[in-house]
Amino acid sequence: LVTPLKNVSSNFNGMPEKLVRLVFIALSAGISLLSAQFILSDHFFTLLSRLTPTLIKEAAYYLIPIEEMYKAYDIIQKFMDSDILKQQVSQLLFVTFNIQVGMGYL
Repeated sequence: LVTPLKNVSSNFNGMPEKLVRLVFIALSAGISLLSAQFILSDHFFTLLSRLTPTLIKEAAYYLIPIEEMYKAYDIIQKFMDSDILKQQVSQLLFVTFNIQVGMGYL
């Protein structure tokens, strides 16, 4: 973890600090894997599009090449099985998320 854990053992019933760190790392990996799978589900994008105000959607489409990403994904999907592509993108998102957390960007 990026943040130092000082005096953590007193907060977790005398557990050694290294064990607490290992537990946090394992929890972080599990949470990031579940998050990556949820983000790639159809439910996430439906929920996100319903909750996001129109002004923010328009700003995102202006700043981020979202339309181009949709088109690229559609083209790649023509050459690959959609289940394999979804699994590969999920793994890429999982690895990217863990690298960003490890570097302290998320």
